[in-house]
Amino acid sequence: MRTALTGTHTIRGVVRRRRALGILLACLGALVIAAAVAFAAQQAKAAAAPNPSPFLVTRSGITYYDATSQTTGTRYTGTLKSVIESAVGALNSFSTGGTIRFSAGTFDLGSDSLQLHSIHDIVFEGAGRDQTTIQNNNSDAADTEPFNTNSCKRITIRNLAVSAGGAVRSTSQAIDLDNGSYCRVDNVRRCGGPLRLPPQMSGDGQQRSLT
Repeated sequence: MRTALTGTHTIRGVVRRRRALGILLACLGALVIAAAVAFAAQQAKAAAAPNPSPFLVTRSGITYYDATSQTTGTRYTGTLKSVIESAVGALNSFSTGGTIRFSAGTFDLGSDSLQLHSIHDIVFEGAGRDQTTIQNNNSDAADTEPFNTNSCKRITIRNLAVSAGGAVRSTSQAIDLDNGSYCRVDNVRRCGGPLRLPPQMSGDGQQRSLT
């Protein structure tokens, strides 16, 4: 009798353990499915996020600037360097890139420069080369031009003036398009500082129009 009872308890114990294991596996499966659904929803939401292009950059006061998306209302405020680079980062996350527009006026980077590396399909557009001026003033022996780009693709700078102040140096220019491909500089007035353009500027579909 004792042997029979022991055997019965053993069988019941095995059944309970199997049931517990089954419940555990079911819970784990439910958690995995819930996580997968949440991830898919997050990805779908991200994919559906609209491109914030164009951003409009305006000036408020001496050193305070604003870059506001004309599509989504996304807004960056602060120094000219910070708002432009933030807007560029937002646009660069989209395969189509986008446009950053400047209203009429003088946009002063101070001693800063725009560091634009490995970006693509971004248009920097002023209200006209006699109406919008992007300027800085820096005498450091380094690349300190207002537009300092490197390894960028399909970048356009147009309809504005660029002024690079400071001591004359061979290391810094008004616009620097190092290692760029299919970049355009159109209808740009150079107020100060030379330009450094890729050596293949005239051979790979890039264009320039400036004085």
